[in-house]
Amino acid sequence: SDEQALAAILANHHADEGGRLARDLLTRHRHFSRVLSASHAAHTRTVGAASATDIKIAADAGRRVLEADLSAGQELRRSKVLADYLMVSLKGRATEVFRVLWVDADMRLIADETLWEGTVDFTPVLAREVYRRALEIGAHGSFLVHNHPSNGPDPSRNDISQTQELVDGLKLLGVRVYDHLIVANRTVTSMTAQGLI
Repeated sequence: SDEQALAAILANHHADEGGRLARDLLTRHRHFSRVLSASHAAHTRTVGAASATDIKIAADAGRRVLEADLSAGQELRRSKVLADYLMVSLKGRATEVFRVLWVDADMRLIADETLWEGTVDFTPVLAREVYRRALEIGAHGSFLVHNHPSNGPDPSRNDISQTQELVDGLKLLGVRVYDHLIVANRTVTSMTAQGLI
């Protein structure tokens, strides 16, 4: 169970209290993944620096496993692994980051690139640079990704217009945009699912 897994992580420094602390953390954060994505500082206040570091190590190990799954050729369009990977890899970011996951014709990951990092509520995106990278990489398709560290998960008007510009331009190059995913509040919003692509 999630509680047992978390208690095992905490057992190194809280052998007698691991179970109780695990229950407390799960109650506070409501889900195991949210415990793993909480900040080191938040955990330091509740379980101490050493256990907070153990939780961070476990979270990083989980991220690496998800990353390895993507690199091993998981098909991204049907993969929950993608949403999990993005939530873990963008957790705790204080600024907006714009990434592109480039895929081949079989929807296998070629590259995951962070193209820009912006401010707390804005990331500049230069369409011509996205087009240039698509050609350099030889991508067949892409997943656009960015986070909303200070806003909700819904796409802004700017998100929608930038996405349409990228979809139109990449289409001319023969590169399909399968989705634009927005990570916020520990959720992943699909612009394709909302009918915006």
